[in-house]
Amino acid sequence: MEQLTVKGLTDALVRAFGHRSFVRKLAMNQADADALIRPLEWEEPLNAFLSSPRRFSCDEILSLSISILNSIAPPPKEGWMRYAYRVAISLLYDEADLEHTSAQRDAALCYLNILQVFFEAERSVLPFDPQFDFAFCTEEELRDSSTAAEYRQFLVRFRGEYVYELMRLGREVTPFRTLEHIAGVHHVSMSVARPFFANGGCVDLAQLSGAAAGHDIGKFGCKPGERVPYLHYHYTDLWFAQRGLETIGRIAANHSVWDLELENLSSESLALVYADFRVKQSRDESGAEIARIYSLQEAFDVILSKLDNVNIVKQTRYRHVYAKLQDFEVYLKSFGVDVTLSGHSTPPPLRTDAALMSPEQVVNALRLTAVDHNIRLMHQLGHEELFGNILEAARSESTPSRLRAYLSIFEEYFTYWSASQKEQTLEFLYELLLSPDGDIRRQAASLIGQVLAGFNSGYKKELPAGAEPDPADRRPFELWRQYLARLIYPDRRLTPQQISKIRYAAKLTVDALLAHAAPSEEPVFAAELFRHYADPQAVEPPAAFALLDTVVNFPLSRCADHDLVLMTNFGVHWLRTGGEPQKAAAMRMFRHLLEALPSGTPLRQAVMDAAEAAECGSSTPLLFLQTQLGRRFGWDMSEQDAFLSGQSTISNVFLDNLKSATPWVLKAAGVEYLLEQVELGNRQNVLHIATHFSNLIKVSENVVVRRMAGASLLSLASLLTPVRRNEIAVELSKSLESGDTEISKYIPEYLGRFSLWLTPQELDEVIHQMEILLSSPNAGVVSAALSTVGAMLEYYAVYGGRFGEDPDVVLSRRDRLAGLLLK
Repeated sequence: MEQLTVKGLTDALVRAFGHRSFVRKLAMNQADADALIRPLEWEEPLNAFLSSPRRFSCDEILSLSISILNSIAPPPKEGWMRYAYRVAISLLYDEADLEHTSAQRDAALCYLNILQVFFEAERSVLPFDPQFDFAFCTEEELRDSSTAAEYRQFLVRFRGEYVYELMRLGREVTPFRTLEHIAGVHHVSMSVARPFFANGGCVDLAQLSGAAAGHDIGKFGCKPGERVPYLHYHYTDLWFAQRGLETIGRIAANHSVWDLELENLSSESLALVYADFRVKQSRDESGAEIARIYSLQEAFDVILSKLDNVNIVKQTRYRHVYAKLQDFEVYLKSFGVDVTLSGHSTPPPLRTDAALMSPEQVVNALRLTAVDHNIRLMHQLGHEELFGNILEAARSESTPSRLRAYLSIFEEYFTYWSASQKEQTLEFLYELLLSPDGDIRRQAASLIGQVLAGFNSGYKKELPAGAEPDPADRRPFELWRQYLARLIYPDRRLTPQQISKIRYAAKLTVDALLAHAAPSEEPVFAAELFRHYADPQAVEPPAAFALLDTVVNFPLSRCADHDLVLMTNFGVHWLRTGGEPQKAAAMRMFRHLLEALPSGTPLRQAVMDAAEAAECGSSTPLLFLQTQLGRRFGWDMSEQDAFLSGQSTISNVFLDNLKSATPWVLKAAGVEYLLEQVELGNRQNVLHIATHFSNLIKVSENVVVRRMAGASLLSLASLLTPVRRNEIAVELSKSLESGDTEISKYIPEYLGRFSLWLTPQELDEVIHQMEILLSSPNAGVVSAALSTVGAMLEYYAVYGGRFGEDPDVVLSRRDRLAGLLLK
């Protein structure tokens, strides 16, 4: 250590003890702190100490500074090193200390300050050691980082709270080698990330560096007896959150290999998990813990040999994450990254043209393309500024197909976003409930439920015993309360049509929320919903209709007894006092609810009384719903059945279903009524009813009615003659030629499936028609034809057994359909 001088070290000590940030930690004043370092007293011991270049030990440095510490306070019973280790931990995780005096704490802080000076000095003259040193980001690298300010704050905390000194002390006062592991992980992650970034890869070096350096800081927060491998994620998250380092902390706290089971992760998360996977602890010949950097394959073998309670399920999970890390490593290599860490990164390999690839190369290229797509998209979606740009681009998008593409991306990637990003997304989705496109409204409403259900997914770790629940865990329930109120009671400044669109979305949001919510959270979400059913008289008729329709599919297994009471009383009130839409919605709800209301119970009797007294007037759909309930109650409905089976009644429903003034819920009940007539044996009208369903698919203004009509048409397909099936298929296929999205976008799914009931010759004619449409210059026509072919191919497996065709012919037609998609 010839370059280190006594004067240089003593000057550094004087500066360190005189720094205001250090003095603020002490109980003593500035003058007393300045007086602790007397340069002349350090000359003789430092001359001997600096005689040969080597790494300092904490014990050696203690021997140089023991007189200073003892002059401040008497030594603690556990010794200065072990006590300083505890004081350093207390800087990270505040804890009460009733066993030591404030003077002893001051002495321990002085010792930590001296350690920091000596370690900085040795770092300036010794070669870089990946298991002891951290190559933090340079200012040049920070210029390209969106988290530069947060990273600088992290470095201030890292130094000011003596994190490095804590880890060096830990090597000597505990049997663990946390420093070697953390430094090794930082080295691996930054060694692969820097060339990856230099060659065009999407990664935030500052975010990764901070996360890697702090990913295991939570191990110092674990209490004696706690399971460190499971709980340190929580304490890591706690440390970052308390210091306002949320962006870096989100990556740092989620470095478990099981986080790889999330479908889409950012490159920073992948690099951190990759590095953590490769740096593993093992034992030397004497049984002492050592940390080593392994290759990916070696690390996988080490992990399998160390698994607790190893079984086939856990092995399968590890093989899954290992395969994902393998894909990531291959992706890094494609950017010229040297994953052996030998320091010999190369330029990215030349890309082979797809036409010249072998089958194996094609598979590898597709895998790399998928990884690259995910990483680049997550890079944009995972950074606040870039995410805001995407959200604004989606807001300004007017093309429905492109807007649906944005929604599909959000649905696929929202899991790993921050809470702020999810809240911004929820607001954007709520705005989309006013979209004129019904499918966009449905997708947005469903996605609101999914985002709320998965608001905290990806971040939940095991909590220590007695830990207070994180206040952030309540946030999705608070948001659900706000958005549910906005769904049921939209802004009064909106038009009646806009309010109706938003209220209809409540059902879709509730269905999606309960389908994706964790079992422990379902009762909380449901309780907030049922709060709106407590006082039916205080609810306006349109809002009442929305509430009745919202629970028409509610899973009865998740209903508590008091929830059933609320829903029943609410429905009974509106069946007695509401208009036609409310009555229809109430009876549809009761039809679903009766499964949970046993015979002889007061609630069931209340429903029976209300259904019997319901005034249906001249509305066939209402009479049909009342008749359905009556059958379930065991009433004699022969008179009603006779009326419903009459030809004039059926004709009237045909007319009503095509009127724009008819409420959609009555149209939906009308579709059910017509389908039931055929199922009850009224076959003379089957062609007319099927044709009516075909027309509804094309012209109905309500998405629900269109979809119900399409599903009902498929139910009738087997009852139609081949000639009549062909007539309907031809009419539907002609509708695609207009290119009008509002007409053609709902047809392909049902036309594709309905066509599979045609004879082979007629099916081939429809396929030929789709082939012609695929050559159309109209993009809307081509899109509809592609969707139709896709629906045919999706359900084509059922076709082989319907007409007894030769298997080779069936397979040949399937290949033709696949070829049309690839065209």
